[in-house]
Amino acid sequence: MKNFSFFIKKIFLKRWILSLTLIFFLLSANFLIFTAVRSLFLTRGGYDEMSRLNKNGIFVSNLDPSSAGVDVTSVEPKRVNGVYDYIDKNFKYALHNEGDLITIPNDKSMDVPLVYMNKEYYDLNGLKSKVGKKLYFDYRLKSDKIPVFVGAGLSKNYPIGAEIKTEIPALGRKVTLKVQGILKKNECHANYYALNSMSYYNYSIIIPINKEFFMKANSAFKVDTILETIIINGSKESVSNLSKEIHDEWKIKVNFYSQKENNEFFEDYYLYRMRLIVILTIIFLAIIIGVSIWNAVVCVRLMKKDFTINLLVGMSYKELKKILYKSFAIIFTLNILVVSVHSAMCRVIAWKSKNALVVSYGFLGLASNEWLGVLAMILVDSLIGVIIVECIVKRIKKIPISLGVMQ
Repeated sequence: MKNFSFFIKKIFLKRWILSLTLIFFLLSANFLIFTAVRSLFLTRGGYDEMSRLNKNGIFVSNLDPSSAGVDVTSVEPKRVNGVYDYIDKNFKYALHNEGDLITIPNDKSMDVPLVYMNKEYYDLNGLKSKVGKKLYFDYRLKSDKIPVFVGAGLSKNYPIGAEIKTEIPALGRKVTLKVQGILKKNECHANYYALNSMSYYNYSIIIPINKEFFMKANSAFKVDTILETIIINGSKESVSNLSKEIHDEWKIKVNFYSQKENNEFFEDYYLYRMRLIVILTIIFLAIIIGVSIWNAVVCVRLMKKDFTINLLVGMSYKELKKILYKSFAIIFTLNILVVSVHSAMCRVIAWKSKNALVVSYGFLGLASNEWLGVLAMILVDSLIGVIIVECIVKRIKKIPISLGVMQ
C-alpha cells in the first residue's frame, strides 16, 4: 500500500495538470467509443426495419423544406379529399401518423402519443404484440369499440380487454378503445431519413385506421398524414405526378423518395460523422498512450534516488507492474463509470421530461445498445492499459536504477 501511494503521489499527481489533461482525453475517448457503438447498433436496427421498404415500387413521402411550417388546417376539405381520391385511384399505399397526444391516467402521468396506421402499413412494418392478438382493422366505427395495441408502459393500467374512453383528435370526438394487444418493451420505429433515430412506443397507443375511420377524420389529420405516406406500387413518373397533384391542390411541395435514396442521404452524413469519431478517438488514445509513458518514465528518472534508496527495496518488476495495472484500472474504471452514469442520467431526464416517444427501459438505466457501448469501453481501455503498462515497465528497465535493487 505504501508503494502504491508513492506511485500515485510521485508519478500520477506530480504533474497534476498533465494528469488532469490525460483524464480529460481518456474521458473524451471513452465518450466517443460509447457514442459510436451505441449509434452503430441503433443504425443496424434501423436498417433491419427499413429493409422492408427497400424494394422496387416503394416510395416514402417527404415534406420539401420550402413548405416547412405550412398550416395544415388552411387546406380546404374538398381539396384534401380530391388528393386522396387521386391516390385511391392510382396507388396502393400505407398510412402512418404519430403526431397526436392524449391525456389518460397512467403510472408516469405521461401524455400518450397516438400512432395511427392502416393495414398496409401494419403488414409492411411487421409490428407485433408481445401479448394478445393481431391488430384488427375490420371494425365499424359507429357500433364497435376500436381495437388497439398499447405500449409496455401502459400495460399495468390497461391490460388486455381494458377499455379507454377518450377523445381522438383525428376524429374530433370521443370513442372507446379496447386493448387487444400489448407491445414488447422498447418496441420502436426508426426515422426514414435518420436510421439511428428511434421513436419508442412504450407509452403509445397503436390505433388501426380503416376506410371508414379515414373518411371521417378531419382535414388537418389527412394533410399531416400525407407527410408519412408510403406508396407501395409506384414508379418515378407516377409519384412525380402525385407530387404535382398535391402541390396544385394544397400548395404544399411533397417529394417521394425510394428507401434506397433515403439510405444514401443518411449514409452521406453518417459515414462522415463516424469517420470523424474514429479519427478523434485514435488521436486521443495515441496522446493518452504517448504522454502516459513519457510522464511515468520522466518521473522515475527524476525520482531515481528515492526509488533506489527509500521505496523500491525488495520490489521486483512484477510487483511494479501490479502497481501500475492497479493504478490505471482505477483511472479507467472511474472514467467508464462517469460516461455510464452520464448516459443513465440522460435517460432519467427523458423520463422526468415525460417525452413518451423517447423513454425506454434498460438494466440500471441503460438500454441494451448502451451496455454494448460500455463493453466496448472496457475492451478498448483494457487494451490501452496493457500497452501503457508494458511499455512503461520496458522503458523503466532501461533506466540504470541500481539493478540489484530492482531484481
